[in-house]
Amino acid sequence: MALKDVDANLHKRLVSILDYLGCDKNTSEVARSVGINSQNISNIYKRHTIPKLNLIAKIAHKYPDDVNYHWLLTGEGSMLPPSHPKAKLY
Repeated sequence: MALKDVDANLHKRLVSILDYLGCDKNTSEVARSVGINSQNISNIYKRHTIPKLNLIAKIAHKYPDDVNYHWLLTGEGSMLPPSHPKAKLY
């Protein structure tokens, strides 16, 4: 798999997580909750940028029960952790 394909797949997974967390409706609230500028999240949506790992780590720290980070980084498994009540829907 080419690096561009890996980046595109990571971007799709990241957008899925951000949408699930509500960024598609309120970018600034989610950005504020993880301690970043809302422009960083806007760039992910509009410019298809891949953020640095520290942004993903901040999301992991803020939402440990809502995101399966193994899935986010590798694409393996389910988007939500197995213990999440909605895990079977995703």
